[in-house]
Amino acid sequence: MITSRRYAVDGRWLVIATLFAVALLANLLIVYRTIAYWHGPAWGWSDDWNELVQAATSSNPYTADGFRWSPVAAWILGFLVPLGIGAWRLLHFAALLVLRDWRVIALVLVSFPFWVDMVSGNVLVFAFVAAWAAIRGSRAGGLIFLAMVMLMPRPLFVPVTAWLLWKHPALRIPMAALLLGSVALVASSGLGPEWIGRLASSGSELGHPQNIAPSRWIGAAWIPIGALLAVVLTWRGRLGLASLAASPYLFAYYLLFGFLELAPRLSARRAGGDHPVSAS
Repeated sequence: MITSRRYAVDGRWLVIATLFAVALLANLLIVYRTIAYWHGPAWGWSDDWNELVQAATSSNPYTADGFRWSPVAAWILGFLVPLGIGAWRLLHFAALLVLRDWRVIALVLVSFPFWVDMVSGNVLVFAFVAAWAAIRGSRAGGLIFLAMVMLMPRPLFVPVTAWLLWKHPALRIPMAALLLGSVALVASSGLGPEWIGRLASSGSELGHPQNIAPSRWIGAAWIPIGALLAVVLTWRGRLGLASLAASPYLFAYYLLFGFLELAPRLSARRAGGDHPVSAS
């Protein structure tokens, strides 16, 4: 009887492992075909990484087509790009350990958004992991996520930012300090107007062929609808869906933030006060 029970468990895990392998291979095939079609010939499979390298190594980061981050982010990238694309991709896998739940890690690993972000050399995996840790109650995760908001602001980050500042008042002063420091550094760089101009040009992404948000079909009419949905969903604590609704346009790797729906939320009251605690 013990033996049969052991085999039953083994059989269940065999099914799970098979489904995992099939899902992983299917996603890898989709990523291969997508990146090969859109970016492979022009960028050599690491289009986003090449853009970050160009921004980090130029006197003016906005000579890099599509770079919309803060000039401060470009300075920081100067210390990171020497790692190379190989190490950068490995960091994507290492970052998933912060999630601490093997089931969620497995889901992310077989997801198309993760592989697009990892292969192209983007950073949304790191933002997602920081947001996950912050929602779980990690003060360090909250500070890292808010710093990323300052360095690479985008509507996708607004619901989590609003929820953190609402639920964890102790993060408000650090956020204000990050904001003031960022404004001062950007002003001293002299690149503020160019950065603002680049951010303003992001509306052109609504018609991008890779945009999978409703704005792809109804244009800017989606923006107020999505904003209203984001407010309602944030109020209800549905931060994954709220993040996706808040973004006027969605690329495949943005869907990583949908996994925030699985994050256990640690309220300020449960944390033992008005501040996050390190997730345990």
